[in-house]
Amino acid sequence: MRARLAAALVLVLAACSCLGPASSGQKLRDAAYDLANAVRFGRLDIALGYVEPEDQAAFATRRAGWGRELRVVDVELESLRLLDSDNAEVNLSVVWHRLDETTIRVSQIGQRWRQGRDDWLMVEEQRTGGAPGIFGRDTMPGTGGARGGRSGAARSAP
Repeated sequence: MRARLAAALVLVLAACSCLGPASSGQKLRDAAYDLANAVRFGRLDIALGYVEPEDQAAFATRRAGWGRELRVVDVELESLRLLDSDNAEVNLSVVWHRLDETTIRVSQIGQRWRQGRDDWLMVEEQRTGGAPGIFGRDTMPGTGGARGGRSGAARSAP
């Protein structure tokens, strides 16, 4: 009996060692998925770990109303695309509603990611389609509305 258990343990350990390190694309998918889930469940503390340090304050500001003015119902990763070995695009679809309404809205968000020293970090985001309001009073790029500074995200209009 012990011999069988030892043999099974050796086989499991050997199988695990055959799995190589995760590819860059896999690491990107994991980071984008983890960020999306953290945002969906209101875990800004976790989400900020996937955001470039220089953009963390702006990222938190864009989501200041989440949970107080609007509720995120679902976040789906629509696409991931490696632009080169260090840069990628991620597109999300966010299903949400205002707390004072029952109308379900869907907004598309485009994000730019950069390979950091240890992992992928989100460096830019903006609403690219769908319902406005996900970041307050936002407008899409090219429509003449206000846009956020470095991150390209929409800012509340005066």
